[in-house]
Amino acid sequence: MSVDAVNRYLQTTVGREKLLRFVQYFSRFYAFYLLRTGAPKEAIQRWGDLKGHIGNGRKFFRLLKQLEFAQAGYKALSVQDEVLKVTAVLKQAGMFFYYCTEAVVLANAVNFYKVAKIKDIQQIGFKCWLTALTMSVISTLYKFRNLSIRAEQLEKTFKSEKSSEQLVSFDEGIVGLAGMTTSWLAMTSQWKKVAA
Repeated sequence: MSVDAVNRYLQTTVGREKLLRFVQYFSRFYAFYLLRTGAPKEAIQRWGDLKGHIGNGRKFFRLLKQLEFAQAGYKALSVQDEVLKVTAVLKQAGMFFYYCTEAVVLANAVNFYKVAKIKDIQQIGFKCWLTALTMSVISTLYKFRNLSIRAEQLEKTFKSEKSSEQLVSFDEGIVGLAGMTTSWLAMTSQWKKVAA
């Protein structure tokens, strides 16, 4: 890992946000550790405060992220499969409203705009996030079910073709070469993103 690669990583908003997330969760863990080991209250408070301030800082990185989810929700309206369309639209709507509530919570936390019932807004945000998560799980299970059905159909086709000796025989070498080729392409693509 080179210094240039690290710099390129940190030059991205996502890279910086993920690094801050790591530090935030380390602070959370370390404050808990200090509490359990009987450390002075000031030391515990210092790490707890760091966790809270980094949490607010990360929210600044996510301001206006709801526009991304609004666009994704609009694009999801063109999905042909009704189940995938509904789950995708509801997932994106849930994330849109979650990030809207997060912006209000941030404005309240930094004393830019005080909200009387901030806990209620946070609860709405958590419910929106849970809705998005639930829709994602339903969509994944639905896709898995469809893939299972398709796999069964392919297996039946393979068995019938094999029994009639019309299917081309693939040995481990061909499968290995195909796997190596696709793996190499994926590795090259990822390297270009980081090392370019």
